[in-house]
Amino acid sequence: SHGAKASVSGNYFDTLAYGVDAAGFINYDEVAALARQHRPAMIICGGSAYPRTLDFARFRAIADEVGAWLLADISHIAGLVVAGEHPSPIHEAHITTTSTYKQLFGPRGGLILCGRDYDRPVPGTNRTLQQQLQRALFPYFQGTPNLSAIAAKARAFAFVQEPGFPALARLIRQHAATLATELSARGYKVVTGGTDNHMVLFDVLSQGVTGYVAEKALQACGLIVNKNGISGDQLPPTVTSGVRLGSNSLARRGFSTADVQLIAALVDQVIRGVQAQGQREFTLPAKLENTVRAQVADLCIRYPLPGYD
Repeated sequence: SHGAKASVSGNYFDTLAYGVDAAGFINYDEVAALARQHRPAMIICGGSAYPRTLDFARFRAIADEVGAWLLADISHIAGLVVAGEHPSPIHEAHITTTSTYKQLFGPRGGLILCGRDYDRPVPGTNRTLQQQLQRALFPYFQGTPNLSAIAAKARAFAFVQEPGFPALARLIRQHAATLATELSARGYKVVTGGTDNHMVLFDVLSQGVTGYVAEKALQACGLIVNKNGISGDQLPPTVTSGVRLGSNSLARRGFSTADVQLIAALVDQVIRGVQAQGQREFTLPAKLENTVRAQVADLCIRYPLPGYD
């Protein structure tokens, strides 16, 4: 959503997107070339459907070359960063942002963080970076404190500092890798050929269904996924050729490797069993739906949603 017209930023700033190559990897040479050509005020790295490690140092080098600010959005990988399972951008990016309700397992909200550049002067002002950020936020977007949300965030931050959290982060990556391996073995094209984080993005159009149909059919069976565009996708974002899976909840609930392998098998059964009738319409055999729903229900009963004591 960075710079998209559907978001606030896209309505106030001119934006230009850099892409990925045919395999789904960021082309850093292209990013550098675009930066030299357009001389942006800010470069943003981080996304909701990139399953590989981000090279924050490379992004910073590009930003420094053209005199741009670098903002790293780690909303989707913040837990891995905290646990040391993904490189941290805190001292590479000028500004790091994250939501608190995804991989930090907290309430709706966010964080704006600065590392070594916190006291860097902002050109055209008499303020440092952290002062400029504070001025931009308060009181414009923040007024009366939401004390219940603050307490909930504090509890979530305490959770990610617990001794067992790094093991959870490792399990998140392991389960995602298992999903990618199992889907590849069943003939699906997994974007980038695998994953370094919690996300698995794969092509379903090769199986004769769109991302929309796969999402709705899987949802009917109790498997919550989302349709997602993939590299070179010719279908609109409301339809898509791909599906995105995430392993955060699987790890948090304590699923085993065998359970994750079963989930991949169930996903495959539904995608191969659904009868697509165009980009959005489909028929799902009742026997298949009932069988898969029963297996999903059994997993959910055996691994209830965790809470905070």
